[in-house]
Parts: sequence; C-alpha cells; structure tokens
Amino acid sequence: LELARGRLDAAESALKTAIDLATAAARPRVLLGVLFARSARYEDAIREWRAAQRLDPRYPQINQLIQEAQARRATP
Repeated sequence: LELARGRLDAAESALKTAIDLATAAARPRVLLGVLFARSARYEDAIREWRAAQRLDPRYPQINQLIQEAQARRATP
C-alpha cells in the first residue's frame, strides 16, 4: 500500500518488518525487490529476489525479474 502511494521509505520499512516477522515467506522479499528495482537499486533487488527464490523456488517470475534487473544494471 505504501509503495502504491509513492512512500518508498515507509514501504521499505514495512517490508523489512514483514521479513523479520515471517522469515520463511517469499512474498515480502519479492515486493522489497520490486521497491529496490523501482529505485534503481538493482543489486539490492537481485539480492532480495534470490533470497525469495531460495525460500520458494517455484515463486512465479523471479527468474524474469532477476534477468531484467541484471540487464538494467548493465545499462549505463
């Protein structure tokens, strides 16, 4: 919700709290990765998506998200 309103700091804080509370859940890490990617923090996004992938290897579209972030990271 905070991310949709453009309040990135609040969204990041809320997602990190969700990760701390639900350490085995992949979704908060995926969403945190999306937030990082929207802020051009591609390394952070990739890190979160890989962590989510370890938690749930079948989570849809993680490989695509990682590949897109890697491509954007490589583009000046």
